[in-house]
Amino acid sequence: RGLLGALVTPAIDLQVALADDRDDPEAARRLGEALATLTNCTLLGPVSERWAVLSPPLVESTKALVSAPDLTARREALLPFTAALVAALDELGYELAGGPVELFHCPMAFDNTGGDWLQRAGETANPYYGSEMLRCGSRVRTVHEER
Repeated sequence: RGLLGALVTPAIDLQVALADDRDDPEAARRLGEALATLTNCTLLGPVSERWAVLSPPLVESTKALVSAPDLTARREALLPFTAALVAALDELGYELAGGPVELFHCPMAFDNTGGDWLQRAGETANPYYGSEMLRCGSRVRTVHEER
């Protein structure tokens, strides 16, 4: 769980950068490095069986974030990454200094199909629209640490 929590910090860094309208390839690179470290660790017991199911979408979506050529592409890649990360966090749990993270949703993102993201508690900071509609969206729930 501590290892999976290590993936949340760079994901939040990326969310903050996108909400600030900054294309931050370094934040995406740190996320890729964190995932590489996590996937190279040996996970034992039932967690490893679930990890075998949960990790492929996380790996693929992280690759898309790391290789995205610009701000728009990174914003698009955030959607499947968030879905994969939330699925893993919900099932396996995580430990993170500073407490849990929140799941937010913007109903207008991606031509009104909606988009989710993780962020620390506080005011909505929409990574899909940035300054254009920074406060569009709302908190859905806390992603609980304990499993």
